Amino acid sequence: MVARPNLVNPFKDEIATTCSGEASYVLTIIKNAVCTSSTKTCNLMLRAQMLSTALDVYFSTPNEQELKVIADFRAAVDSFAAQLRANSDFGNAVSRHPWLTSPEQHTEDILEDPEYLSSMVVFLRGTGQEVPPAVLKVLGLADKRIPALNLEWLEVLLSHCLYSDAANFQQIEAALKSVRRELLGIGAVERHRVKLRDPSDHLKLLTTSVTKLKSVEEIVKLEAGALGAQLRCVILTDFLAVEVETRVVAGRPERDFPLTGHMQQVGEKSREGADFAPRAHHRHADL
Repeated sequence: MVARPNLVNPFKDEIATTCSGEASYVLTIIKNAVCTSSTKTCNLMLRAQMLSTALDVYFSTPNEQELKVIADFRAAVDSFAAQLRANSDFGNAVSRHPWLTSPEQHTEDILEDPEYLSSMVVFLRGTGQEVPPAVLKVLGLADKRIPALNLEWLEVLLSHCLYSDAANFQQIEAALKSVRRELLGIGAVERHRVKLRDPSDHLKLLTTSVTKLKSVEEIVKLEAGALGAQLRCVILTDFLAVEVETRVVAGRPERDFPLTGHMQQVGEKSREGADFAPRAHHRHADL
């Protein structure tokens, strides 16, 4: 088979070096999006669709209150992680874990949960402690290839130490109670699992953010400004807030949109307490 690189990169003719040049290049591709019978291909259309899909992303910025909640959580997590790294009692308890002191006697347990042993190894290395060679042999891991200690590894380690494997840390139970209280206080524990990166309440906070409505408005205004009367726009939502039954579309007077069919069913679901999370999907009329 002969490789044909020209077919792999449909945008090989892109040579723009400025923002205005890039915008002109994109606009030209979109305007030339046609399926012609003379060439019996839809390459121009497909090319424009590929580009439009890649560019069809609009980010909503959380409001100040939402950003503060996220920033405060991350600051609390960073402070907690720093304190845990410096906690010699916790570090010593980890180093005395049976899987580390006699791994050959716990091979079956380790094979069932190698990620847990890996998290202990990563923690020891991250806090400057020696990792027993026998442990690295069981993991098939070279000393130089031990990953850096980060929040993901701490989640694995703490979820086991505080809950599923607490029996092996009874000698520092008092210290673990303090760790557990601190994690609960910052909202980093969910169903006996430690969540230091993306707690579910943050996901819900962003999913239900009212700033998405502002983004929908901005998208429609931008598209209407470019396409005018040619714009065809549909706004799809995961859930529909029943009280929002009117919209201002690109500066036009408010228009009522009755809740019927599927939209009525979605509206009924939202009355039952479902989250409101709008997503806007739009396309150019000449595509």
